[in-house]
Amino acid sequence: MELFKESCLYVLENTLSLVPQESLSCDDFSHSATSSILLSNQIRVYLTSNLEFLKLFSEIMLGDNNPSQETLEDISKEFINLVAGRAKMIAESRDESFNISTPEFLGYNKPDSYDMEFHLQLAQAAKISLFTKGSYGKK
Repeated sequence: MELFKESCLYVLENTLSLVPQESLSCDDFSHSATSSILLSNQIRVYLTSNLEFLKLFSEIMLGDNNPSQETLEDISKEFINLVAGRAKMIAESRDESFNISTPEFLGYNKPDSYDMEFHLQLAQAAKISLFTKGSYGKK
């Protein structure tokens, strides 16, 4: 989980110029989009973000402050792809490696099953939660 936390914080701060604050939990997942990515068939990473985050991401990256439903789903997948890509770079610098699957959009809910969770609060009520299921070792 630490690898993905580090990666998520890096992407938020250095790609999106956002300053996240760690939160103990995120209790409202009613309007949250979840995407996942599979790493080396061993660990599934879920990224759940609320509508405010997706709109903020859209505005920063696309200049679109009124994104369509399709754009919001694409943004959800793109953000997890950025986080997983950065995690892969960090892992390789530590002589570790893993493969990354194509991100998939899972809908508007929180993952049913996970081992670890990490929550962030950002500007404009934007929230992100990172969940992992499984673990990986050095290759």
